[in-house]
Amino acid sequence: MICRACGNENAFRVRTVLGDNYNPLDECDKCSGRAALPIYDCYVPVGGMHFEGLSHPDYPESRGGTFCPDKATKAYYLKKYGLQESGDRKHGTNNYDPVAARHARESLRK
Repeated sequence: MICRACGNENAFRVRTVLGDNYNPLDECDKCSGRAALPIYDCYVPVGGMHFEGLSHPDYPESRGGTFCPDKATKAYYLKKYGLQESGDRKHGTNNYDPVAARHARESLRK
């Protein structure tokens, strides 16, 4: 694709937006400053998962949780409800359990 704004002939994606006075302007992944593909920083196992904690009292349809088939859906609901996922990459928690850590170290020594 060719971007008419910057002349990039190898544009991954070209997006047309309306500028001042409703003039159409092109933006590509190079000149727009946006990533070509979004990167969602949240955890969802393969095949999706039902998250019971992903709900908000102002949205009655979310009562009982929300099923998220992919990361994009979970990121959408986190942003919509004003929530933030906390924790590490592997287990989704930031709690440190010294007893579990000691057992893990001992099991690795064996």
